Amino acid sequence: MKSIIIVFILTNLLYQHCFGYTEKRTFRERSKIHCRLRKQCKQYDEWDDNYREMMQLSDVPGSQPEGYLVRFPFYALAERDAHIVFSETENPDWFVDDVYEFVFAGWENKRATLRRKRQDQELVFQYTDEILTKNSPLKLLIEITSAGDIRAYVEHTLKPIIEFKDSNPLQIKYFGFSSLGQSLARYFYDCRGDEVYTKSQLQSQCQHVNTTSNEHTQFHRIPDNSITDTDQYSIEIPLYVAASHDAHILLASDNSFNSIRNGYEFVIGDDINRRVSIHKIGRQSTSTLADFRRADIFLPNEVLNLIVQISKSGKIELFSKHDHTQYKLLASVDDHSYDLSVNPLQYISFASFNSTPMDFYYDCSMAPTYIDTQLATKYAAVGHPLLLEDPTFQTPVDKRNWLTSRCKQYSNFKYEYKDFIKLSDIRDSKPNGYIVRLAFYAQGTRNAHVLLSRTATPNLAAEPVYEFIIGGWVNSRVLIRRKKSDVNPLQQVFVPPILSAQTPVKFIIEVANSGTVRIYAESDKIEPIASFFDPIVLPVNYVSFCGYDNLVRFYYDCSGQH
Repeated sequence: MKSIIIVFILTNLLYQHCFGYTEKRTFRERSKIHCRLRKQCKQYDEWDDNYREMMQLSDVPGSQPEGYLVRFPFYALAERDAHIVFSETENPDWFVDDVYEFVFAGWENKRATLRRKRQDQELVFQYTDEILTKNSPLKLLIEITSAGDIRAYVEHTLKPIIEFKDSNPLQIKYFGFSSLGQSLARYFYDCRGDEVYTKSQLQSQCQHVNTTSNEHTQFHRIPDNSITDTDQYSIEIPLYVAASHDAHILLASDNSFNSIRNGYEFVIGDDINRRVSIHKIGRQSTSTLADFRRADIFLPNEVLNLIVQISKSGKIELFSKHDHTQYKLLASVDDHSYDLSVNPLQYISFASFNSTPMDFYYDCSMAPTYIDTQLATKYAAVGHPLLLEDPTFQTPVDKRNWLTSRCKQYSNFKYEYKDFIKLSDIRDSKPNGYIVRLAFYAQGTRNAHVLLSRTATPNLAAEPVYEFIIGGWVNSRVLIRRKKSDVNPLQQVFVPPILSAQTPVKFIIEVANSGTVRIYAESDKIEPIASFFDPIVLPVNYVSFCGYDNLVRFYYDCSGQH
């Protein structure tokens, strides 16, 4: 009863704030997202564990796209126990019928789980660190593919908090919400601005430019209705980009590149999809205003949602959104900008690099996907996304305990690849666009060896492989080889001591479909410590670990979130 009264008071305060009452700034910032959700989403409140109302998925636009039984984003505002169920019928027999029941922040906000029957044995569960809060709605995304791949994400995480493979997936058509033990849970769903649009939808509802041109030759009028706050912004443009790298977007005062008096060019994903920059163009001169290093700006087979904002005070910001994550890509201030009232930005132009085909979509008739710029600014950290997701540990023991509870382990003393693990059995190791993208941790004094091979029984004396040597030669080198023990490595880099006997160190090995081979370390989250381009990329399927006359402990296939 006490928790109901507390949440009731909080709800009334939020209601007052949404409709114009003045509150302290800290409360305004907390409640901003709640105000938007009240206006743009459907809302459902529940105190108990009874799914009182089952609703049709077909009534929620976009919840069952091609290839999915359900793809359901929603928000939960609760102290604990946010429950959602998916069923094949509107009135399931809870004691008999199979369903998918997800529980987030159960067990006093400490666990997430998936069940095949209501309140039955868990198919999978993960320990979490109090992901729900009564002060701020949390976005969650549930995906169940037609092939039976089940994943649940928490916003701003790359790995699913719940992951399961169902060989006989339910043909679900209904969903419902509940809570537990008189704890109020408030849900927001079917939200305007949270839609994920396909290319075909964008083509039918937006102005579409497909280009392979390396020059800005075609100029289009900037839509007059794109600015949501005319008092604050001179320019605010939402757009979508389908590319792999090097997308160029130019905002200009004139419709010819050679006569531009005032303009800004955004270059997104150059340097092999690892950099974003902005350049000021005007009166026959060009200068760089900002240049930031990023990693994996464009993701394979996904359309990147962007918003460009230029304030009247000269502040320039570029935000991006990938599904359930959103980031500030770039920020700068043009202190010496031309007066936009004299030379206003009226045109937009798009270009490619090296004749790479790409698609740009702008001036869309549907409501633009919402990007919370305040929240995106909070998650503006640069670097490889898989190296940014771990928590901060106070001691090496904390880190080892955290990994022990979430990862598989392998130890090997000799320079001998004895056991080969199938990459397809390691979660998230073969995402779209990559032959392999392997995250792992190594703990030892020197010589952590990782080998990628095509088969489980390679002839290492003759067959080509990818061998990575981390901390070789008394913990001072990183090498990439095409054959085991090859004296002529593809890449060799001298490094400061990179391994630790006490603390596991995280590494990322990538072999992209394009042939780019890279290895990252947590000591530098932006730049790979070694990389090369392989024109004949190996279709590797297995991984093996070992040391070199010293014990190295590897942690891999890690699950769960923090």
